[in-house]
Amino acid sequence: MATLKDVARESGLTVGTVSRVLNNRGYISDKAREKVEQAMKRLNYQPNEVARSLSKSSSNTIGLIVPHIRHPYFIEMISHLEYQAYQKGYRILLCNSRNMQEKEREYIDICTGNKVAGIILCSGTVPVEVFDKIGITVVTIERFLDNGTAAVECDNRQGGVLAAEKLIACGCRHLLHVGNIGGVFMPADMRTEGFREVCEREHVHFEEILTEEIQYDSMMYEDMLEEALRDVTARTFNRVVVDGDASSNDLCAALANGMAGNPLIEWKDAGYEAFRAALNHVCRHIARAIAGDGEGAGRLVTCKVTGARSEENAERLAKAVVGSSLVKAAMCGADANWGRVLAAMGYSKAPFRPEHVDISFRSEAGEIMVCGQGDGLPFDEGRAKEILSQKEVVIDVDLHEGEDEAECWGCDLTAEYVHINGDYRS
Repeated sequence: MATLKDVARESGLTVGTVSRVLNNRGYISDKAREKVEQAMKRLNYQPNEVARSLSKSSSNTIGLIVPHIRHPYFIEMISHLEYQAYQKGYRILLCNSRNMQEKEREYIDICTGNKVAGIILCSGTVPVEVFDKIGITVVTIERFLDNGTAAVECDNRQGGVLAAEKLIACGCRHLLHVGNIGGVFMPADMRTEGFREVCEREHVHFEEILTEEIQYDSMMYEDMLEEALRDVTARTFNRVVVDGDASSNDLCAALANGMAGNPLIEWKDAGYEAFRAALNHVCRHIARAIAGDGEGAGRLVTCKVTGARSEENAERLAKAVVGSSLVKAAMCGADANWGRVLAAMGYSKAPFRPEHVDISFRSEAGEIMVCGQGDGLPFDEGRAKEILSQKEVVIDVDLHEGEDEAECWGCDLTAEYVHINGDYRS
């Protein structure tokens, strides 16, 4: 491994001159600087940053302490600070305090131990007297810290004024301000005052919602919430078929705001499973409502496939049934046409044995079996029509092949659907 002496020998300069180039101290001619840089490149020399910090009593590293590394506000700030530091030859030591005093103290000790050139502080849980002793430049951003070397703040009150004026200019007459942490005074609270002042001056109705501290601190839930939502969506909203034409702007979103006051879920424990079950219950209810409210729909149609080799197969079969135009038309006419059900299953491309299939229809009016082991069974047409004339009809399909199951939702195909879409003009 090349040393400082090797670089000096290769460049034909003294060790002192090479050291001044590396530390950017004193007068250095462009020619000498170029010689050192070329020698370092040929030798693949890497300066010892630890040794340099010891000799200089500081390093080219800046400590950046933020309360939440995943908060959109701090994500943007971190990106710009890192870029500007890099342009000036500095590196960033990023510290995520999660708004916890013990972590912030620990990170301050780490910054001190690494002889950082300075600290940019976006978190403010540590008592101000701590900074009296560290002997490091401290720059605060939107934080009250009397003994910071410098502070960066914005005109929050004017921000609130501009936001309210813009909304009112756009015609909004009922405004809502969401922000602030109840009981914790921060510079950003001035936005509320500016917002309130404009609304009162313009006689516009407004309301304010204070954020609870648990909401602000709950910045680490995204991965688990997204995983739960994706899993639940796959078993609910993605199993709805109205006419097979999904809108390109369909969106499913979830927000955890802490308003329920429950403990923060950070692990896949019993609390997570309870939440996931509750989320599934709500999404299933909404998915059924979407299907039942299809254009021109007269009834909700559910297909439940049981005894499948896998859940994926069961879903594919059930979705093919509720998506079949012929099955939908049969449901509109209250016709127990099990042949159309079996035909839809056939073109689903999901493997199954037709000779093992049982099919029945049920509703709040009762249940009737129309197909057994792939063959039609005698049944009462009048009774079948009564069952299929209800607001919700379930098509039960038992494959007798396994233990998995799935259900999908759709609606019947009515003349009203044709009229709605036939009369539509773009």
